[in-house]
Amino acid sequence: MPAQTLERCPNCAADLHALRPPNRCPACAFEYDEHTRVWRSDESWGRLALVYTSAGLVVGTIISGLYRLSLENAPYPALPLILGLLAPAAGLFLRRLISGRITGRFVALTSRGLCVGTRPTPLVVPWEDVEQLTEQRGVLKVRRHSSTTLVPLDDIFGSAAEVALFEAAFRDAVRRHGGRPGPPPMTVA
Repeated sequence: MPAQTLERCPNCAADLHALRPPNRCPACAFEYDEHTRVWRSDESWGRLALVYTSAGLVVGTIISGLYRLSLENAPYPALPLILGLLAPAAGLFLRRLISGRITGRFVALTSRGLCVGTRPTPLVVPWEDVEQLTEQRGVLKVRRHSSTTLVPLDDIFGSAAEVALFEAAFRDAVRRHGGRPGPPPMTVA
């Protein structure tokens, strides 16, 4: 769900509670007003690490038990348990490396434009440069007038309902700020 009131800056996590829009974040100059909406990835590395470590501990314990049962004098009975914990750590590292899922990923509809990114270097696409939203292989992307490169909005939305809510807010923001909304999202196989 989008944040209706900003209590923390989506870019640097500074406290914005005492500031009233329209304003700028005192730490990073993120601009926002009363119409600014922010969608954040709900995924955190702490939660993912806990899930991966728990799975590794369970699998390592099972393998360790089977290892000890299959070999009466198992030379290194803790080895499967250690490997069971190292495997999720490697999986978590590869997930971060390959898929780009990073804590802090967000998209914001601001008065300046569409702000997309990860802390601390988000990309701001000005409203006059926004052409349309498209969907390719299940990932919502923003097409720009000035570039052939699409701006992906992956790893942010938790459900189809959030995507629909974002699309409606996006069209409203484009109309409000004078951009060109373009056609509705296209599904490309």
